[in-house]
Amino acid sequence: MNENQMPWRERISYGLKDTASNLIFQITTLYLMYFYTDVFGLNPGAVAVVFLVARVIDAIVEPFIGVMIDRTQTKWGEMQTLFSLACCSFQFDCSSYDFDVGFW
Repeated sequence: MNENQMPWRERISYGLKDTASNLIFQITTLYLMYFYTDVFGLNPGAVAVVFLVARVIDAIVEPFIGVMIDRTQTKWGEMQTLFSLACCSFQFDCSSYDFDVGFW
């Protein structure tokens, strides 16, 4: 095996992590589609446009995030600081789902 090549065990672990992440993302997306159309009462075409716009914005923003990651140099490494910030914001987002805002 080439010394620059990643071992199969590590490749499989990255693949399983990506599979789990995409599974959660797809479940969330399917639930949002159901919620927007059946519970909130939006037109399915409008919901599809919202999802498309979100994907286009994501496709534009992601290269800039990649450059930011490549240029980040801290004593913890390139990704650790950004992962910590992302975890804190994700925790806030997930915890705010349970707040009753009184719309219905």
